[in-house]
Amino acid sequence: MASLTDLPVEALVIIFNCLRPRQEAYDIHMRKPSLNARDLSIRRELQKQANHLVNLCSTCKLFRLVAQPIAYQSIFNYNYINWGQSLSTFLYRFGSLTKTLSERPDLAANVKFLDIHMLDRFEDDERMPTNATDEQKLAVSRLSSRVGLKINITEDWLDWDIAEAYFQILMVLLPNLSHTNVCLPGSWKLESLSAWAARTGAGVGLARPFLANVRHMELEHRVADLNSRYERSDYETHDDEIEHILSSVERLFLEAAPNIELLCCSAGGLDSLPRLDRLDTLQIMMKGSWDGILPKVMMGFPRMRRFSYKSTTDYCPSPKQVREALESHKHTLEYLDMSLQRCVWWPSWRPKSQRDYEAFSFADFTSLKTLNLDASDVWPKTLYDGRGEKQSDSGLLPDLLPASLVEIHVDGFLPHGDESFKSLAEAIASGRLPNLTCVFWRAGTHMQVIDQETAKGVYNPETR
Repeated sequence: MASLTDLPVEALVIIFNCLRPRQEAYDIHMRKPSLNARDLSIRRELQKQANHLVNLCSTCKLFRLVAQPIAYQSIFNYNYINWGQSLSTFLYRFGSLTKTLSERPDLAANVKFLDIHMLDRFEDDERMPTNATDEQKLAVSRLSSRVGLKINITEDWLDWDIAEAYFQILMVLLPNLSHTNVCLPGSWKLESLSAWAARTGAGVGLARPFLANVRHMELEHRVADLNSRYERSDYETHDDEIEHILSSVERLFLEAAPNIELLCCSAGGLDSLPRLDRLDTLQIMMKGSWDGILPKVMMGFPRMRRFSYKSTTDYCPSPKQVREALESHKHTLEYLDMSLQRCVWWPSWRPKSQRDYEAFSFADFTSLKTLNLDASDVWPKTLYDGRGEKQSDSGLLPDLLPASLVEIHVDGFLPHGDESFKSLAEAIASGRLPNLTCVFWRAGTHMQVIDQETAKGVYNPETR
């Protein structure tokens, strides 16, 4: 007779999510750089599923035997500050999780998804780190010895050092990860994990794989947060004053995952990176100077088809720089996103000439299907004229676009009328861009859309 354990994991998840656990579902903090903040419904649904599975583990022994391995396929680190919980309570739960996985290798082997967001700063004295207790140190010592991780525990350890130790132990315990979404404090160095990874890579010590199965990696090491000047919007800052930020932690993770297909990182670990032959999608979160990073590493991504960058500083590469860096991928790139993380308008990175479009034309990108632009790419001069209005130069935009393009998205700052993209409507209606089916022009909450039907109404050659 078949049992629940014989069903596919996907079917079990659906069944258990329809059951009502006895406990109230607690909130789980999620932070995904690649997950659009507008997609709140997706975020809530992911939280709900994880909550129900975790709660079912506490409902009864029968449910726990079936639901626990499923729940442990995805681990979420909750934000204890939003909960109002103490750091000691968080560490107790984190330690219990790590201990459980060390004692239950069958559960650890089931973990495929790791989603962790660690905080570096504490805004009030009640949540400031305190000295680590002897009990916490002893727990770390036992766990690290069990997994073969050498951690140097000192007298001056804080409880925040305990959290870093637990994280390193957790990474050693999870040999079958396929997806990681990790945001770590800039103060963490992960020295013990680095030494352990080097030993295993050399064929010495534990013969366990380290991120070898990871295909999807979202990684942020918040080294920029250690210096607030990288996070400010200072329009007087010069390009050469913004340094490129290196990250040994990002480099550790990237070197340990040679089979990555999707990568989101802050570029801190990309310098001199070995080839990632399987990489299909790359998103860079720029936290420091552009400094020619992309041209240096692009040759290591021969199969890349999707590229996007977001800037969290007041420095961004110009469209010309992006265009030149992607030259070797002009016949394979299918998706390009150059929209900005925040509104940054200052002349030092935008094209100087009002008509300097040819320098970043993508007309010869023969495979490009989706292009996301910022309004500042379409209007390279100042944001406002003397009357607070913006002059449109978008008439030249079709000259930048390849015949293969299917969709174009333009993110603006102020709403613009049909004149702003009449040239694109003309290109659709006349067949000048034969594959272009949709134009999305967004300004805040206002979105204008042109498809092949509406293009005929926007552009009417008989009225010219």
